[in-house]
Amino acid sequence: MGAGQRRVVACIVGVAVLLAAACAGDDDDSSGGGGSRGGGEGGGGSAEGTYKFGINAELSGPIDGSAMVRGVNAYVEHVNANGGIDGHMIEVVELDNAGDQSRAAANTTQLVTADEVTAIFGHLLSANCTASTAIVERYETPMACLSVAEANPYVYNLGPDNSSAAPAFVAAGAEVADTDEPQIAFAYSDTLTNTALSEEIPGAVDEAGGTLTSSQEIAATATDYSGPAAELVSSEPDVILITVVAPTVLIEAIRTAGYDGPVISLEGSVGLSFFPQDDPNLYVMSVYQFPDPDSTDPAVEEYVEALGTVEDDLSTFASYSDGEIVPVYLTAAAVGDALERCGYPCPGPDLKEQLDDTSLDFGEIVPSFEYTADDHYPYTNWFLYEVSPDAAELVDTFALEE
Repeated sequence: MGAGQRRVVACIVGVAVLLAAACAGDDDDSSGGGGSRGGGEGGGGSAEGTYKFGINAELSGPIDGSAMVRGVNAYVEHVNANGGIDGHMIEVVELDNAGDQSRAAANTTQLVTADEVTAIFGHLLSANCTASTAIVERYETPMACLSVAEANPYVYNLGPDNSSAAPAFVAAGAEVADTDEPQIAFAYSDTLTNTALSEEIPGAVDEAGGTLTSSQEIAATATDYSGPAAELVSSEPDVILITVVAPTVLIEAIRTAGYDGPVISLEGSVGLSFFPQDDPNLYVMSVYQFPDPDSTDPAVEEYVEALGTVEDDLSTFASYSDGEIVPVYLTAAAVGDALERCGYPCPGPDLKEQLDDTSLDFGEIVPSFEYTADDHYPYTNWFLYEVSPDAAELVDTFALEE
């Protein structure tokens, strides 16, 4: 199928749900490291005719990637409840890599050999994705990582690429600071993609006519952010840009240090619920638009319904906008759409071929989600939001190349 023949799917689950069989089996509510979960006949088992989605995520240790499990399961349980993909149920196999590269690689080997999964999702940390890359390429199994530092024919971005965000990030900072010569301070966690971003920030600041007053690297495992916060504040910036593992901790440290100006967080693996809701000068940037539970957009309604299968507390606007759940849900839906086009059983190379010809419309969330053979990054924009107690107001949209 050529680029001009790509389908634009107007809802998240897509044609797979519309064509699904009318009967779905019971859900298996068990989950956990090394566990399985699925609906329909053989849910939680290995019944003939089922697809398997593998999850290799940071489910314990200093980094919490457990929301990715809920994102995959939200899609899977919703699709299984509606008859599966052309009648084929999906089973989920979850493994915990505990944030360790060697364990991530071992898990990937188990998933592609012993478990024979159709596709893999996970890897909040780019280093864990890199550790698994050679394995999925060898066994020709598509893998979607939240953070990708090394391009590969079998590796797909499911989350934002921070390494390419510098122009948009700095442009947002200049807009919020409301000056043509912004004084910008920057803090980042020492992950591979954020380190790559840090190398691009100085040039982007110069290009914007500004001055980089401070650049602070913070260990991903750090718990005390007071030192870096003091350095940022003492540089007297007009705006502070951050992309760290624990943004709330850093934001609180910045406010404690006496800075009340604008702070913008590049939202990667966190969501609105992780941010202070009463900070009057806080902004976040995201590659997807935050789903409004009151929206009548079909794609948003589909997502809200699916999320309700795995989340008990959806009482706030922020509860719908987890930075792991939303993008992994969209990516699982993209894989499901590719499987529907491919037909059962769809071995890895065939699934890759379909994924490389993916063009989906997720409505208000992501109007254009595309994978091509040359580009496995599906997003085209960064959205700047101002955080508020009841919602988040869209301030501006920045194209990827800005």
